[in-house]
Amino acid sequence: MTLEKTNFINNLLDFYEELLNEKQQAALSMYYAEDFSLSEIAENMDMTKQAASDLIKRSEKKLENFEEKLQLSKSEQARNEEISNLINKYHTFPELCSDLEKLKEL
Repeated sequence: MTLEKTNFINNLLDFYEELLNEKQQAALSMYYAEDFSLSEIAENMDMTKQAASDLIKRSEKKLENFEEKLQLSKSEQARNEEISNLINKYHTFPELCSDLEKLKEL
C-alpha cells in the first residue's frame, strides 16, 4: 500500500464513508486509518484473511465509483486550487487572502 493510495482512499472516505455499510466502513478504517494488517482485520471482524482482503477491495471500488459519478473530491480539489491561485494573485491584500483561506475550510 502506497502513501498516495492511502491518502486517496482516506480522502474518498471523507466524502463517501456514510454511503458504505458498517462492515465496509470498519474494514477501510482499520486498514487505511489505523494501519491494521489483513490478518488483524480478519481476526477483529471474525473472517478469513481472504475475506478481509476481498471486502477492502470491494469497498475501495465502491468509493471510486461514488467519486466517478459524484466527483465531490475532484470538485473540492479544483475549488481549493482556484482559491490558492486567487491568494497568490492577491497576496498584497491580506484581509482578502484571509477570507479566501476561510473558504478552504468550509
